[in-house]
Amino acid sequence: MNNFIFRRFLIFIPMLFLTSLFSYSFIQAPPGDFRPDYKSERGYVDPYIGWVWGILTWDLGRSSKYRMPIGDLVRDRAVNTVILIGFTIISYIGIGTPNFLLALIVMFLLLDQFGLNVTGLFSDEYIRAPWSLSRLGDTLKHIWVPVIILGTDGTARLTRLVRANLLDELSKP
Repeated sequence: MNNFIFRRFLIFIPMLFLTSLFSYSFIQAPPGDFRPDYKSERGYVDPYIGWVWGILTWDLGRSSKYRMPIGDLVRDRAVNTVILIGFTIISYIGIGTPNFLLALIVMFLLLDQFGLNVTGLFSDEYIRAPWSLSRLGDTLKHIWVPVIILGTDGTARLTRLVRANLLDELSKP
């Protein structure tokens, strides 16, 4: 396992270098720079090293549109990105977990952490009661856990189906 990780790390270093070189070239490619003499006399290597150093030290320059450091703009938006990544990881764990196990985990967490008893579709007082708005409200209060659990199963099946169809279409000539 350590050998595998070491080999992956050795592959990671040149890939990171090539990706940064490609990104820098792509950024410098468009004509019509508003500062034509900006580091142009220093060749290609020195500005690239300065660009990489700026990324490593979080000195990304200033935004001409917002009149503030780009690092601050990225940092503000990175919080939303981290939140989205967290919810994505949680959703993939939910999709990859069997339904019965996911249901047991959700029921345990809701009962243990929040004191919510979500077993059954009705509270005890509404089991034999005739249908009314209060019984409907009680049903809606209890049904959201089964809906989420069964919805993750449908989502997992649909994801696998879309993946299989996409691979099938991509393999066609």
